[in-house]
Amino acid sequence: MKDKIHVSVGAKFVTVAEKAKEIATQKDVTVAFDFNGIECLVNASTNLDSLFHDYTNLWRMQANTVYSNCVEKK
Repeated sequence: MKDKIHVSVGAKFVTVAEKAKEIATQKDVTVAFDFNGIECLVNASTNLDSLFHDYTNLWRMQANTVYSNCVEKK
């Protein structure tokens, strides 16, 4: 199951991602949100630092989705 949350103009990525993870953890679902035209997917095990890293890299790659299974870069 996938839920979607609305992102307000001027929202910070970290704040939205934290809210998405909170909902994903509580409901045991994947939560989607669009941030500046990029769809981001978050589940209970998503590493939010890695999600942000992948989000910033997608701008350079001109992709349009960041998946919930991102992993920490070593």
